[in-house]
Amino acid sequence: MLCVRFRFKCGRDYKLGNTVIAMQNDVCHIDRNVMTTLSMYVRNFKLTDLWSLENLGISNPTLEESKQNSYEDALDDFQQKLTILPNGRYELQLPWKHDPVNLPDNKGLTWARHEKVIKRAESNGFLREYQKVFEDWENLGIIEIVPEEEVKAVKCHYLVHRPVIKLQSETTKSRPCFDGSACENGKPSLNQCLYKGINLLEVIPDILDRFRLYPIGLSTDIEKAFLMLSVHPKDRDYLRFFYPSKELVYRHCRIVFGLNFSPFLLNASIKHLLDNAPLEYCNVVEKLKCSFYVDNCLSGVHNVKEQENFIDIASKLLSKGCFNLRGWQGNVACKYVSQHTGEASVLGMLWNLDKDTLRCNINFEILTCETKITKRFILSTVQKVFDANGLLSPATLPPKLLLQETWKLELPWDSELPKNIVNKFMKWSNEMYLLKVTVPRYIAINETSELHIFVDASKSSYGVCVFVRTVVENAERVLIRLVQDKMFPNLKSIPIVNVFKDNEGIIRVKTKITERKDDPNFIAPILMPSKCLLTTRLIDYYHLKHCHARVQILMSILREKFWIMKTRKTVREVVMKCVPCRRYSSKSPMSETVSL
Repeated sequence: MLCVRFRFKCGRDYKLGNTVIAMQNDVCHIDRNVMTTLSMYVRNFKLTDLWSLENLGISNPTLEESKQNSYEDALDDFQQKLTILPNGRYELQLPWKHDPVNLPDNKGLTWARHEKVIKRAESNGFLREYQKVFEDWENLGIIEIVPEEEVKAVKCHYLVHRPVIKLQSETTKSRPCFDGSACENGKPSLNQCLYKGINLLEVIPDILDRFRLYPIGLSTDIEKAFLMLSVHPKDRDYLRFFYPSKELVYRHCRIVFGLNFSPFLLNASIKHLLDNAPLEYCNVVEKLKCSFYVDNCLSGVHNVKEQENFIDIASKLLSKGCFNLRGWQGNVACKYVSQHTGEASVLGMLWNLDKDTLRCNINFEILTCETKITKRFILSTVQKVFDANGLLSPATLPPKLLLQETWKLELPWDSELPKNIVNKFMKWSNEMYLLKVTVPRYIAINETSELHIFVDASKSSYGVCVFVRTVVENAERVLIRLVQDKMFPNLKSIPIVNVFKDNEGIIRVKTKITERKDDPNFIAPILMPSKCLLTTRLIDYYHLKHCHARVQILMSILREKFWIMKTRKTVREVVMKCVPCRRYSSKSPMSETVSL
């Protein structure tokens, strides 16, 4: 305020004129501090996870529920964006977690690694075969050349690829594998921007267990499964790659093998295909739903007729989505399965088709005195033994305990370990080659089957073992024949007159009620000797089964199926040895009355 305008007589003289100045009232100062924070949960791999509770399946139920909800949301989003082409092929959109605006193009990184891959393939002699794969893909429409006017597109991403050589493969010995985890410093990779689904490794034990429930096992896989799924045109520019020159840019028209989201899209497509299958094939559909691990199918049937029917229906159902089930293998030959010999690989295990047995594949380098044993080397060797069902857990436990010892010593990953640990590991490694553990593939389970579970723990590890106890109907008859052949070498040696052998070679007694309509075992009971361990076990079994039945009742029960020589004497001897029966049938002690 200027004093000149209002003609004030007071004020201070400034260059702008006289200015009124007054004292300001005291102001209460309050400090208000605000800090913005961003909390992120990042879980890196820890070696201690190998012996943590989570490795035993003990996990936070809230976390598991959250994973399941995310998976169901991803499936719903998948079905909404799904397009089925006129030929039945599935056309899919990539399962983005969020808008890929921050995804870099990776062009410089991809070309630098591509040059190294080409030089290495050329020096190893696999370049021509590697080139042929891409030529075949282009002819089949699996990949396409990016038009010149689209090469400089802003929203795109380039993938690194390398050849994977499998000389033992019967179909494809060299195939490209694309790296979706390659990224520039400080920027996300393609895998980080896409939803990868649930951990499919967790379903392998369940698939193997179901595979062992059928007398006839079946194994097959989908031919070039990922390449049968088409990618929506708007997402194809995120799947570009160089080959062979920098000027020639390709992009994928089909789902890429080697990216973390590919198994999720394949399994979701198979699930959608089976969910929409005709109701008349419901039995086969339900079996197929729980038989797939990515592109491998492991199932089984009960007889040859069912085997041919299952293969025929399964092939028809999958062909509607342009999936071709190939390479059927089984332990029993039929119209679709030729007689195979040797071993077949099924979900990391080796299946002997001749003997119908399973074993783990133990195949790692033989150690010598010059081998440098480090913490990294032990971890690498232990992880080479893939044992989904824990058949070799007792054998693979010692090196894991050694890893715990090295962890406590806080040694570097690549420094040589102390001699005492090296000696223990060398001893374990040499003994693993002698380990030839095979188990029957088929587990006979019926109404009489029981699970006997044993659990134990020590300061070092946890242990659980499950036994399946099954009563086999023919086992009793086989044992009876063995006993009869030993005790009654011929019918003339039997003191009973009316005896004969039935169709199975079991000696029976011909009673006076032959014309009666009754149970065949009651009309012609099985002859059993009196002094025999099997007879004693049979009497003891029925005695306990019928709540410690007394002699007369037990004789009547046994007579319905068996004719035991000297029945009363034999039964009485067994019952008298029963401790509970002796305790409750004993007389109360009586003391003599003292004379007055």
